[in-house]
Amino acid sequence: NPIYFGEASATVTFELAFTYRVGVADVFRVTRPPAYSMLQGSLQTFQDLQVGEHGLDLMRRFSNDYDRPEDYYMVLTGPIAAGTTIRFSIMSDLPATPQKAMNWFFRTYRVLPLLDTDGEVLEGQQVAYPWIGRDMLATGTNDGAFSGFLLVGQIPFRIDPMLQTPGATIRLTFNFALPEGVVATRFVRLEITGPEGFTVKETDCFWGGNTPEFAKCTGFRNTATLKSAISVLSGADIVLPLTVTNPGVTPSPNFWYLAVFKDDDTQYVRWSRTLGFTIASMPVTYKGNNQLGESASGFFTFRPVRASPTPVV
Repeated sequence: NPIYFGEASATVTFELAFTYRVGVADVFRVTRPPAYSMLQGSLQTFQDLQVGEHGLDLMRRFSNDYDRPEDYYMVLTGPIAAGTTIRFSIMSDLPATPQKAMNWFFRTYRVLPLLDTDGEVLEGQQVAYPWIGRDMLATGTNDGAFSGFLLVGQIPFRIDPMLQTPGATIRLTFNFALPEGVVATRFVRLEITGPEGFTVKETDCFWGGNTPEFAKCTGFRNTATLKSAISVLSGADIVLPLTVTNPGVTPSPNFWYLAVFKDDDTQYVRWSRTLGFTIASMPVTYKGNNQLGESASGFFTFRPVRASPTPVV
């Protein structure tokens, strides 16, 4: 579910298909990647997963780190048949930077009865976590085959329209920062997507010529694609004025999206969205004589949506 680095208390939802049967009182274990932190008691279960006791492995039956246990356990109160798909979610603090190890492990165990030295069963009933004195039989694992989910950085931005007039061709200014920079092989690509109804100038969509950071801008309907002048895009205050035509009314949904790519990659490395602006028309009323064939004065009344830039004369 989450996509941003450094997000706290993110809800991570998993969907697993079991190829073998798991019984009542078996233990289901989830092992996080090293840079993640799972939150105690944050488990939510959905279809075909019945769980009783659950939580972080604070007693370190599996884990090594007491402050940040690597494992979350669940004791099943209902069986899972082979071929069944289950869903559950756990809240987690996400890593702040890209990591090499991103694999999640899922394992199941059976808690064995307590035996004497002759192998006779002394106690066979279910016991509570951490199953003191009991051995555990591993019954299945995904071997870490799930390589995790993509996380990207944010690129918060602001938009400033020159006019909010319906149908007007305006300067729409985007302002954002990339202080740590994005480094590509040939160029950094910026893709801007606006609400339906806006139109970006097709060729040379900059307002007033190229900017220092970008060498090319191409518009198509409500999108603009820009390529950086060099292979690095960096700056504390990047200002990007584009030539855009407003729609006739305020669109819904009304969001603008910014995505940063390396070269011709299809997966962005940074992504954000922001709420758009309202299209505001100037109300006008007309009053006059409505008699056919009569000559009379007519009066237009305008209500400006903003103050006049010059003194009223």
